[in-house]
Amino acid sequence: MMISGVHASTTIVALQSLRSLSYDDEGVAIEAAMGPLFDAIEQREGLGDAVSALDTVVVPGLRRVLRRPSKGEKDSREHVFAVLFSVWCAKLIGGDGEPIQETIDPFCRRAKWSLPTPMFAELITVLEMKDLFYNAMLHASDRAKETMTKALFTSETRTEVIEQLTVIFSTSGYTPTARKTQSRTTDDEPTVSVDVICSSPLVAEPSQVEKFLRDLLACTEPKTAKEKLVSRFPKDDVLEIISTVLCSDEFHLFRNMLITQQDFDSKVIERDVIVALNRITASASTSVTNRMKLNLANDLLWPILIAPDLVYRRLIHTAVAHSSQGAIIIETFRLVPSFVKVKRCGNSPACLLVAFVDLLRDFPNDFANIKAMDSIEYICEAFFGSNSGKMHLLELQDGLLFIVLPMLTAVQLSSPATGPFHGAHFALRILKLITMNEGQVDVRVIERTFPEGVLLALARVIEWSRKQRMTSTQILATSLAREISKGLLESIAKISPSKEMAIALRLADEVAASVIEWDSRLAIEPVMRLGRMERISSPRPPSLDSKDMTSITVDILKLYRSNANANDRMLLELLRTFQDFQDCESDLSKFRQSLLVACVAVLPNTSGPEFDRISRIGLPKLLEMRRITAAGIPVSAVVLDVLSHATVFAIRESPQRAFTICRHFTQLTSTLTSDAKETFISDTDSEVIVRSAFMCVCNILDALSCASRFPESHSCEVLLMSSALVGLKILSSSKILKSWALVQVKSLSKSCKSRVQLLSALV
Repeated sequence: MMISGVHASTTIVALQSLRSLSYDDEGVAIEAAMGPLFDAIEQREGLGDAVSALDTVVVPGLRRVLRRPSKGEKDSREHVFAVLFSVWCAKLIGGDGEPIQETIDPFCRRAKWSLPTPMFAELITVLEMKDLFYNAMLHASDRAKETMTKALFTSETRTEVIEQLTVIFSTSGYTPTARKTQSRTTDDEPTVSVDVICSSPLVAEPSQVEKFLRDLLACTEPKTAKEKLVSRFPKDDVLEIISTVLCSDEFHLFRNMLITQQDFDSKVIERDVIVALNRITASASTSVTNRMKLNLANDLLWPILIAPDLVYRRLIHTAVAHSSQGAIIIETFRLVPSFVKVKRCGNSPACLLVAFVDLLRDFPNDFANIKAMDSIEYICEAFFGSNSGKMHLLELQDGLLFIVLPMLTAVQLSSPATGPFHGAHFALRILKLITMNEGQVDVRVIERTFPEGVLLALARVIEWSRKQRMTSTQILATSLAREISKGLLESIAKISPSKEMAIALRLADEVAASVIEWDSRLAIEPVMRLGRMERISSPRPPSLDSKDMTSITVDILKLYRSNANANDRMLLELLRTFQDFQDCESDLSKFRQSLLVACVAVLPNTSGPEFDRISRIGLPKLLEMRRITAAGIPVSAVVLDVLSHATVFAIRESPQRAFTICRHFTQLTSTLTSDAKETFISDTDSEVIVRSAFMCVCNILDALSCASRFPESHSCEVLLMSSALVGLKILSSSKILKSWALVQVKSLSKSCKSRVQLLSALV
C-alpha cells in the first residue's frame, strides 16, 4: 500500500472518475445503450468489414435508441448526436498538433471508441442529423471548424455524403434555425425535401416500453408488475425490454422500493433461476440456438431485475460447476449485453463483476479441481479476453481495479497457498488477458490506471510465490512483470512520463525497497529506476557488503535465476568478488561447501526455466572460475555431480527442500541422457554423461534409503527410479557398461528398496 498523500489523492481521483461513469441520467443511459454498437464497429473494423456493420448492426441499433423515451431537456436525438460528434472529434488533431477537443476521461466508456470520418458522415445523414451537425459547426471555434472541414475534405473515402457536406460548408447561406431532412427513397423515386423548424421538434408518440415504465411505477405489488412485464411483451422483444428498462431511472426507483420493503421471497427467486438453468441443461447435448438463449434471458429477466446479487451469484457458481451450462450462460450474456451492465446503484460496479470477485476471493473447496479451473479460465477469457475474435464482456479497467490489484495485496497474499486455486493466480491470469492483445503486449489499460501499483504487486507476488513454492504462479508473475515493464518502457520512450507518474513510481520504489527482497525487484527495475531519487538505492545484493563466500555464491545463483545477462553490472561485481576469494583461498572444501549451501538455499524457490539458466550458465561459470572442470570430463557431468550432492545434503539436513531439488535434478538428468542417447556408442562425452547420471542417481537412492522418512520421500524415490531405469536401458546396450551398472546397483545398501527393482531390470 502506498504511503504518500500524493498517491492517495491519485487513487481517490481515479476512483471518482470510475464512479462518474455510471450515471449522468439520460445522457449516460443512452451512452450505455450505444456501447455495444461502437464495440461492433471496432470488431468489424479489425476484420476489415466495418462498413457492412453500419447497415446490419449500428443503424438499426441507433434507431432503437432514438425511439427510447427522453426525460431530460434534450431529446434522444440530441443525446445520440452528442455522443457521435464527441467520439468523432476526439481523434481530430488541429494544425497546432493539439486535439480540438478536451481529452476524454480515460475511465469513460467512450474513451476507447472511435468513429472514422466516412462512417460519421454516413450516420448523421442516414439518421437525419445534418441540422445538428451544421449547428455544431457554426458554434465551433475557428480552429475546430477548420480542422473538421479539413477532415471532411481530405477524407480517404470521398463518398457522396461527404461531397454534399463539404459543398454546404463552402457556402455561407446556411441558416441554423431551419433544417432540411430527406425521406429515405429508392433510386426510382424522386428526392423529397421537407423543411422542419429546429425550435419545434417532432414529438414522438410514447413507445410501448415507455408506457410500460409509466404503468410500472403505479404498481404497488411485485406480482402485479411481473404480470405486466410478462403479458405486455412477447419473448421475441426481450432484448428491447432489457436494454430500455435497465437504463431507466423509473425502474431503478421501482427496484429500490422492492428491495427496501423486501417485498419478494429470495427462495422463490432462487428456485426460479435453478429451474431455468436446469432447462438449459437438458439442451446442452444439442446445438444451442439463439432461441434457447432468448428463452433463458426471458426466464432470468424478472429475477435479475429484482434480485440481481442473488441471481448473478447463482449464475457464476453454475457456470463454474457445470461447463456445459457455463457456455450457454456466457453466450446469453453476449446476446443480451444489458445483463452484463446491471448495477445495484449508479456508482457501483456491475453485479456480474461483483459476483465473480466474491467467488475468486472466497474460493469454495469443492471447486479445487482441474475441471473447475478450466471453467474459470473460460469465464476469465470471456470477461476480459479479446483474442478469440469476440469482444470482452466486462470493462478491462474494472477487472484491473476490482480484481487484479485487490487480490495481489499483502492481505490477500497472507491467505493459505492453494496453488493455481489461490486468488492471486486467478488475478494474474486476468492481468495477462488484460495486457495481451492478439499475442502482443498492450499496456494502455495499465497506463490509464496505476502502473506503479501493478508493478509493485507483481514484485510482491514473485517473492511470495517463491517462498510458498507455487511454481506456476511464480512463472506467470515473473513473465508478466518483465513483459509489462518492457511495454511501459516502450510507451514511455515515445511520450515522457507525467510528473504525477514520476512521483507515483518514486513512492512505489520506496515501498519496494523496504518490503521486497532485492532479487524479486529485478523484474520491475527497468521502469522503477525512472522515478528513483538519489537517496533511494537500487536493488543491491547484500553479500557485497558482507564479503561472505557463501552469501556471494547464493546471490550469484539468484542473479542467474533472475535472467541476468553476462554484462549485468551487479553480476560482474559479484563474479569479480567471487574470483578474488578464489585467488586467496586454496581450500577447495570451502568452495564445495558454499556451493552446496547455495544450491539448497536457492533451488527450492526456483522455477523450471530459472533452474535451466542456473544449470546451463550459472553453475558452469562458477566451476570454471574455480577450475573444477577437467579435460575429458564434460561440464554437464560435473554439474550433475554437484546437484546430486546438493540433493543428498538436502535429504539429510533440510528434508522440506529435498523434493524440489530432486525434481530439478531428475529433470536435468532426463534431458542430458536423452540428448546423449543418440551418440552414446560413438561419442565418449555422451558415455561419460550417461554413466555419471546413473551413478549420481544411485548415490541419491542410497542416501534416501538411509535417511529418516519425510512426507515427499516416496515422490523422490519415484522420480529417481524413473531416471535410473532410463539410464539403465541405455547402458544395457553395451555388455561392458551393463556389467559396470550391475556393480553400481549391487553397491547400494540392502535396505534400499530400489535395489531389488534395479537388479531385476538388469537380469
